Order: sequence, then C-alpha cells, then structure tokens
Amino acid sequence: MGNAKEIDSVLSRLETAAEKIESSLAADHQKKAERYRRELKNVVEVLEQTKGAFRSKQLKNLRERIEDVLQQEIH
Repeated sequence: MGNAKEIDSVLSRLETAAEKIESSLAADHQKKAERYRRELKNVVEVLEQTKGAFRSKQLKNLRERIEDVLQQEIH
C-alpha cells in the first residue's frame, strides 16, 4: 500500500510541475506575441510616414496587409 501512495504523490507532483511549465510557456508566448505586434505596428508607422518618399505600390500593399493582420488580432 505504501508504494501506491508514493506513486500517487509523485504523479501529483509531476502534474503540478507540468501545469507550472505550461503556464510559464503560455506567458512567454504572450510576451513574444506582444513584442511582434509592437514591431509590426512600428513597421506600419514607418511605411505610412515614408509613403510619399517611395510611392511604391508594393510597400502600400505590404502596409495594408500588415494592418489587416493587426486588426484581425484585435477582433
């Protein structure tokens, strides 16, 4: 009987450790996703500010696609 209790105890500790790892990974993922969003917003701002200097349809399309992706993230 002692072995069953020990096994249950070990399993419980493993489950707790797995939950902590999952939580940590989710937090790290959230931080990275937010950083990417900020950087994409910066790219959009630069493209918007320089659109008169380059007059590139490709850059305009790129900016619009990035804006669409960012908008979809919000909704």
